[in-house]
Amino acid sequence: MTVILTLTLPPIAIPTMTETTKHKSRKKTRREVDRMLTLRQEMLVRFFQVKDLEPVTAEAPVFDTLVEFIECLVDYIDAGHHCLYERIGQGRERRATVLLIAREVYPRIARSSQCAADFGERYRGRDWDDLPATLHQDLSRLGEELAARIELEDRLLTAVLDGSGGGG
Repeated sequence: MTVILTLTLPPIAIPTMTETTKHKSRKKTRREVDRMLTLRQEMLVRFFQVKDLEPVTAEAPVFDTLVEFIECLVDYIDAGHHCLYERIGQGRERRATVLLIAREVYPRIARSSQCAADFGERYRGRDWDDLPATLHQDLSRLGEELAARIELEDRLLTAVLDGSGGGG
């Protein structure tokens, strides 16, 4: 004798966000974005301070400025990761517009993150005698990467901050 059991489950109800929850979530997102933009501004100020120092000599204050720039660069990249990319990667972003833009821009943003990490590794903890002569060339390349990143990141931030981002 064969017994066949069937189990019928009720449809899964997807909870919707209440307006209060949406407001709190958007307020938190806005704070995170504002922090990231503040860190970006600080990083750019430091970037131009380092870039404008020529020539690179032991007497020039480039070393301390370079260390400060790298710290700001790391903080900015980290804030972007936690503010935007981690949220999207973990599936906490539900708006289709944001997800579409993220899918489009993320590979290029990841490339700029790698360029920033490479720069930091190359220049962090260097002695004056060991500072590569290619600092300004490396800064120029990094600057191009950061400019591209900022342009793409701004597209994503606009979608994230837009309350009508579609779907959620």
